[in-house]
Amino acid sequence: MNQFGDYIDLLTIIGCLGIVISIFTIPVLLYKCVFLIFQKKVISKTVFIFTLTPLILCISSFEISDNIRDSIREEGIQNGQKIIIAIDKYYSKNKSYPDSLPQLIPFEIKYIPKPYSNSEYPFYYKKVDDYFELNFSQNVFGGFNYEVITFNQKDKHVALGELNHLIKTSHPHWKYYIFD
Repeated sequence: MNQFGDYIDLLTIIGCLGIVISIFTIPVLLYKCVFLIFQKKVISKTVFIFTLTPLILCISSFEISDNIRDSIREEGIQNGQKIIIAIDKYYSKNKSYPDSLPQLIPFEIKYIPKPYSNSEYPFYYKKVDDYFELNFSQNVFGGFNYEVITFNQKDKHVALGELNHLIKTSHPHWKYYIFD
């Protein structure tokens, strides 16, 4: 299970603070460093450190957040695969897809897993004629937008929202997009 999911919002906030600090401090401190260099004066270590620290904080927190999101996405896809196997079993017995996920319990699966360990939202299942879709989402940027991870066995994925670019995963029929 993913133990790092609780830290995404915290790291995003730290990254945002790093950006805000960077916007105000880096230009001023870089100007001071350049000014001191042209005057052939020594730049203090403190000025140099305070110039780089916000930038390093900003870049590293977003990189860590991306890695955690990748890990959560992978956990969700693995849990989704369990549901897909249960749906396939149901289909082979009934020659139709279930109307909802609870129909799988207890014969095909003992319980419907959460997408990831600290997920606020369950999987979303939709039966569509001769196929089905399975989706889950995770927070991307402090609650401003979400990553929607979707399974569509016919690869008829549709991205909703302003950013409608689908991104492939390493798993067949799974893609994701950022919902803004």
